[in-house]
Amino acid sequence: MYSIKRTSPLLRYGVAAVVAGLALGIKLLLDPLIPQDVPFLLLFGAVMVSAWFGGLGPGLLTMVLAGLATDLFFLPRKTRPVSESCRFSCSSWRARSSVC
Repeated sequence: MYSIKRTSPLLRYGVAAVVAGLALGIKLLLDPLIPQDVPFLLLFGAVMVSAWFGGLGPGLLTMVLAGLATDLFFLPRKTRPVSESCRFSCSSWRARSSVC
């Protein structure tokens, strides 16, 4: 039958972090040369490699690391501060509560 090879969790999660870092580095190097409309495209491969090597946990770790890195480096920031939207929602809540 098939034998399952057991690897240590440190190795599996370490490979997941290294694969996410390598994919981010490659994406940072290629971003000026190949502009993409899909910022997560290269990082899908990193998630697949780490999930194949380490399983579900390391795959999820790579997914979270890649998502945070893409949000930090590649997605545009909103220009509207949070306080304005909060002020609008709070004032509309006060208006509704005073009517009732």
